[in-house]
Amino acid sequence: MNYTHTVAEKGKMLRKQLKDLGYSNRKVRVRSESYSMGSSIHVTIVDREVDTEKVKQVATQFEEVRRDEYTGETLLGANTYVHISIDYPTEVNETHQEYNAA
Repeated sequence: MNYTHTVAEKGKMLRKQLKDLGYSNRKVRVRSESYSMGSSIHVTIVDREVDTEKVKQVATQFEEVRRDEYTGETLLGANTYVHISIDYPTEVNETHQEYNAA
């Protein structure tokens, strides 16, 4: 019998691997969601010092997309997609802060 991890378990394993690389949840956020016919793991990089390629390498290991062997078409159901985005905080320079304070 094959045991497949739930998306919540996959998210937890991904968080642990990212933490082992030195990326806390303050630098890389991981959110998982389940919906009918599949699930997703959303990875958001919020720190500029994070190596995006390393995060992508680790995160994509958790993606599972079943395809038809003959046509290559994506099969419905039980797929886990991984979405990686970058959301750096907006930096306000000192001049702008001084102007608004006046």
